[in-house]
Order: sequence, then structure tokens, then C-alpha cells
Amino acid sequence: MIKEFNQFFKKILAKHSLKGRFILGLSGGPDSIALLHLLKNFNSNNLHFNIKIFPVIIDHSIRKYSSIESKKIKEYSQKLGFKTKIKKIKEKVPSSNIQNWARVHRRNILIEEAIKNNSHLILGHHLDDQAETIFMRLNKGSGLQGLVGMKIVNDWQGIKIIRPLMIFKKKQITQYISEKKLFHVIDPSNDNMQFERVNTRKLLKKIDTHRENPLTTSLIRLSDLNNKFFSIINLKFKNWIEKNIYYYKHGSVVINFEEFTKLSKYGSELPCEIFAKVVQNVGGKTFAPKREQLKKKIDLLINNILKKITIANVLIYQKSKKIIFLRENRNLFLKQKIKKKHLYIFDGRFAVKSRFDGKLLSSYDYGLKILDFEKSLLFSNKSDYINKTIPILKTLEGRVISPYLNTINKEDLSNIELGINDFNFFYIRDIEF
Repeated sequence: MIKEFNQFFKKILAKHSLKGRFILGLSGGPDSIALLHLLKNFNSNNLHFNIKIFPVIIDHSIRKYSSIESKKIKEYSQKLGFKTKIKKIKEKVPSSNIQNWARVHRRNILIEEAIKNNSHLILGHHLDDQAETIFMRLNKGSGLQGLVGMKIVNDWQGIKIIRPLMIFKKKQITQYISEKKLFHVIDPSNDNMQFERVNTRKLLKKIDTHRENPLTTSLIRLSDLNNKFFSIINLKFKNWIEKNIYYYKHGSVVINFEEFTKLSKYGSELPCEIFAKVVQNVGGKTFAPKREQLKKKIDLLINNILKKITIANVLIYQKSKKIIFLRENRNLFLKQKIKKKHLYIFDGRFAVKSRFDGKLLSSYDYGLKILDFEKSLLFSNKSDYINKTIPILKTLEGRVISPYLNTINKEDLSNIELGINDFNFFYIRDIEF
């Protein structure tokens, strides 16, 4: 397993030009402990890559002795030579949907740590996790894009998330832990049938015992095929996207209506995937909207049954043979603190970099109008609406700065420079499926 991991991780680092600092999500379970040891071995034998690993333990405070457990994991990690920290979730644990609550908070804290430390993020997901994810998404009627599942390397809010165990099955990982007699903790929630993922895991094991060809293998195959499919789509439709989808620096997107409707000759799936991707990009959502709901609304809009629709924080309407997507001016999480020269993501849509420490606030609270749309054919009657979605920066000294607006491709986020501007706001063009 060590040899396979080293070869695979080398390929990942080389292909994506990754180096420097990496935050490792360390739960103390078999997967993350195996990953911790494999990374230690990799670093010892590949000094020329010059990567530094910083494990972060998330204390969810769900179990009675979680703090004691977190300290034990930290001590173990530090004995292996890693500078390790514990981050505690301070919010009250909800009475329902606990696993999702923990997952979201864990992810957000790890990403925050990665951004703050100018690092990438390494997670311990493996092939069985992938199969479970695909199965759950199938049950929820996910579109083709959702059935790609988790990517081995994924861009998220300006950082790369790397999953170097995605070539291994859980069985291989537990065998490695057993052979090396490695310390690890067992989370009792992994046997709690109240949780969807636990139910899925048990169900897949049960199904696999009655099948000649394991369902988990078929689910992984489905993920691989969808991944290849969207690689082809990205290649084939690159020119179409560049000609027919327009990204505006204030965070809106416009699609050529006539060209979009022509795509229906390829079936409803492709137009739906494009529509979903744009909605996700404009709304700043983590996931695209559900396809069944989306298909119905697209039909209503294209056939002029509805003049405008709203989905996932996005207002959508037709004008001048264009489909216009605007971020709704609500559910904007302002008062985000900014440290100078650090990269931040605002509202899941904008990359932010400033020369000053400060806080993002509503421009309308200060009587400022960032953009003037009087001469705009598409946005003239939405001037106030759009301006309310773009914040200003109030520095620690009380100075109020309007943003310099521009667009940037998602893959170029790590290359953002301050330039001559005090406060930069880049709308992130995420055009790949």
C-alpha cells in the first residue's frame, strides 16, 4: 500500500503543481490515521517535494469524552513529528440531522484553516466512501454531474482539496492499520442506523453479499464513466460556452436564449446541466439544484409560461433574447472579516483580496452605489437590486473602500495578485462541469 500511495500521490502533486503547506483533516479514525502515516512515510522518502503537513482535529463536542479523545489524537500526531492543532465547534449540537451538521462545520473549519494558512486540504475519503456517495445521490435523483461523486482533486473556495486514498478500498486501509498495529479511535456513530450514510453502508454490504458483481464496483464504474463524460463535454462545449455564456464582473450571468434552446436536440439532460451549473455559479451554492425541479422550471421559462423564476438564491428571466441570471439580494452573509493580503471567498461567488484589514459591509448602509447600469440594455431596471449584492470594505481605521471588480477563472484563483488596487473583488467563472 505504501508503494502504491507514494506513486499516486507523486502523480497528484506533479499534475496539479502542488507544493508547500497542506492541512490534513485528522479525525483519529482508521482512514485519517492511515493517511497520516502514509504522508509521514512519503515526506521522509521524497524530501525534494518539500511539502509540509499540518493536521487539524475537529472536536464536534457531540460525545461525552470528545475533548479527551481529541487530546489523545493530538499527542499521537505530535509524537510522529506533526505540528497539530484542535479546533472545537462552539455551536450547540442540534437535536436532529446531527451528522450533516457535523460534516458541514468540519468542512467549513478545515477550509477556513487552509485559507488562513495559505494551504491546500487533504482528506481521507476512499473508494467505499465514493460508492456510498454515488448511491445516496442516485436515491435523491441526482443529475449526471452529481453522479461524478467526489473528485480526487477539487477546487473549493480558492484552495485544492486532495483525496489521495481514493484508489484504496476500506478493506485495504483496515488491513494496513492492523498490520502496522497503528493507534486509532472508533467512532460509535459509525454504527448508528439513524444516519443515512451508515444505513447506506450496511445496505451496500448486504447487497454485495448476494451479487456476483459487487454493486459498489458498479457504482465506482458509474462515477468513472460520468467523469469521462464531463471531460468530453468540457472539451466539446468549450467554444459554445465562450460564445454563448457571458460572465459579468458584478456576479451575473447571461445565456444566449436561442442557442440554449437548440441544445434540446441532444435531449433535456445537457441543457439542464448547463442551467444548473450557471445557477450554482450565480447563487454561490455548494451544490447544484435538484434536476427534477429544475427541468420543470426551465420548461416554464422557455415556453413563456412564466416570465421569471427563482431557484437557489437566483432570479432568472428572459430579456432581449437572453436568459439573465441575477443573485437575489437576500441571504447575503455580510460582516465577514478580512485580513490584508489573504484570499477570501465572499458568498461562494467572489474572490476577495485587500491591502487592508477590515470587514465586508452593505454598500447601501453607507449610501454608496458601486455600479451604474443606466445605459445597460440588460440590467438598467435592476441597478439597485444588483448593487445590494456587492459589499464595500470598512477598514479598522474606519475608511470605506469600494471594490475593484473583475472576473477570474476558477483554476486561476491561487494566482490572484493585489496589483495597484486597495480592495479587489473577482467574480469566479466556474465553467467546467
